[in-house]
Amino acid sequence: MFMAMDLLSVFEIGKTFSFFEQLDINDKIALCSNIAMPLYVLCNGFYSVQQNCDVFCTPNGLMPIYFFANSYFNQDSVAMGMGDKLLCKAMEPFVRLKLSTEEFINYGPPAGALRYVELMGLIECLFNKGAQHRQLITYVSNVLCKDFDRVFPPVLAKICTRDTMQFIK
Repeated sequence: MFMAMDLLSVFEIGKTFSFFEQLDINDKIALCSNIAMPLYVLCNGFYSVQQNCDVFCTPNGLMPIYFFANSYFNQDSVAMGMGDKLLCKAMEPFVRLKLSTEEFINYGPPAGALRYVELMGLIECLFNKGAQHRQLITYVSNVLCKDFDRVFPPVLAKICTRDTMQFIK
């Protein structure tokens, strides 16, 4: 549920940019498809650090890694490996950087610039982990859970997996 809410938030934030409404619908879809998963990773990394958690967790403290502990998923070594990589190991850069809401105010000019460089290094990690989350969603929806579209909004699933979705005006 939080994944869908985070993804919807990404789209709503995107709509606040003045250029967004000037884009063709297909360009809007392409833009959202490219940034949705990295921003999802950023949101969850931030939530988790704010809650002093070393695995990904939602704002209410739910830890998605526990979904992989049930008998349905733990029989599948691919899903378990992906889950561990994305929900546990992916937190390492966030824990190391200790993101906060008052980054540059606390650091000042020289330290703030260094902090900026550290955070810029996080961008590559976000896109890599976003791509890995996309792979996990694709794997779960196509291999493990044939009824995935009943528990996750189909439009969001298509955007997350970069499935073909074209609109013509």
